[in-house]
Amino acid sequence: MGLPAVGFGWLAYVLWSLLAPIMSSASQVGAPALTAAVRAAAGMPGGMQHRLEEAFILANQTVEGVAACRELFAELDQPAERSLALTLYVPASGTQERRICSRGVAAFTAVGSRVTYLCRDFRRLAAPRATMTLVHEALHLAGLEEAPTHADALSSAEINDLVTSSCEL
Repeated sequence: MGLPAVGFGWLAYVLWSLLAPIMSSASQVGAPALTAAVRAAAGMPGGMQHRLEEAFILANQTVEGVAACRELFAELDQPAERSLALTLYVPASGTQERRICSRGVAAFTAVGSRVTYLCRDFRRLAAPRATMTLVHEALHLAGLEEAPTHADALSSAEINDLVTSSCEL
């Protein structure tokens, strides 16, 4: 049995009264901010977890505080904070370590993927390099393609240079 018309109207009015101020303030500042807590898979090795947490904080501070860094994401129509907040960081498997990480890669993902795999060597990176790596991978979630997989895209090294200069790392 449904609500009587008067009851439904009253319920709609109450909901509208509660939500209108929230919706109004959200539309003035854009989408609501996502939490800035790092999302890491269970079982992340301690040294890698520590480096990840440190780099994640610095990456958020950088994209928030450096306009040119934010612009890299804006060009892809994706807020930087959103790309960082949506990413789940996972340690690379043994097979991934042998096939991908052994080529000097610190982290990797696929374009549009919310999962970034961290290689064993990520924990040894200096803070600015680890931060640059997280921003680089977040750009892939935002849609940035990379050569040689995608024709006419920047190479990994070119993306690193772009992030380093734009984000002042």
